[in-house]
Amino acid sequence: MKKIAITIACAVAGIGGAAIQAAPQHRELPKPVRNYAELIRETGLSTPAAIAYGRMAVDVGGKDWPTTVSFRCHATGGHVVSGLKAPPATKVIDNLYYVGDADVSAWALDTPDGIILIDSLTTAKDAQQYVIDGLRSVGLDPARIRYILVSHEHGDHYGGAPLIQQLSGARVGMSEPAWTGLERMTSASPLAASPRPKRDLVLKDGDTVTLGGVSVTAIATPGHTPGTLSFILPVKEAGQTHMAAYWGGNGFPAKLEDRRTFLTAIDHFAEATARAKVDVELSSHGDTDDLIARLARRRAGAKTNPFLIGQESYLRFEEVYRLCSRARMAQVADTQG
Repeated sequence: MKKIAITIACAVAGIGGAAIQAAPQHRELPKPVRNYAELIRETGLSTPAAIAYGRMAVDVGGKDWPTTVSFRCHATGGHVVSGLKAPPATKVIDNLYYVGDADVSAWALDTPDGIILIDSLTTAKDAQQYVIDGLRSVGLDPARIRYILVSHEHGDHYGGAPLIQQLSGARVGMSEPAWTGLERMTSASPLAASPRPKRDLVLKDGDTVTLGGVSVTAIATPGHTPGTLSFILPVKEAGQTHMAAYWGGNGFPAKLEDRRTFLTAIDHFAEATARAKVDVELSSHGDTDDLIARLARRRAGAKTNPFLIGQESYLRFEEVYRLCSRARMAQVADTQG
């Protein structure tokens, strides 16, 4: 695989274990934040510095990304276990399909020589119901999956991989820190899933996985975990090529040093997505970006594809990540200082 000349020293920080994350919370999906009053009401930000960063996030993303502002700026963080019914497998763009559940994402990129799957859900049951049966429901053969690219070493992203690999013979790719963290994680960890995929492809920052003339680029974005990867991939709509970005690790880490790494990763990924002229946003959890509603609009035949957002809107999305991360750091620093 070709290595792009991008380096990020913190990609190998903390090898041996995943950063501790806030556990998913049983609550409703984030309510939109479009103005300063909603920011205070929905996020819990309360200190002057935190509110200042939060207000900047509203100014940048409140119109395009009100749910993202709500989730990213929430003072306590933690992903949602919404209890919503999982959406059916959905053709998002001509060669890209959503095959995840209501809260955890999985994406299938169809190519002439097979399918590249990004993330694989939590259990074999999930993988069977949403990935395997989901692909069949949209006319794709899951036996054509050739690669499973896992964003990071948490069970809700790698847990379905062994079953899919057994069916299709697909290769599983993760970063070196992710493989190491997965191998050292005890079965008692709430972040673990069983069975686990065996060490296979090791993806470095800038590596590409190519299938059927389609190349997916892995970008190291540690912080959520030491081994988190995000991906940039070409997608097709009506014969036109667009570039999609998949942020692989959304949950804000607990430790200060990991939060600093997270911010560095945001900058690093932003540089890569700007070069690639990304105009399609994807993520690993739907509470981050109003995914369920966008999928519903797509299935309903919306006049414009809600996933083709344009380069400017994507840049706003990334800037919300940056500003809200700083807001949450400021909230902790001010309340503990």
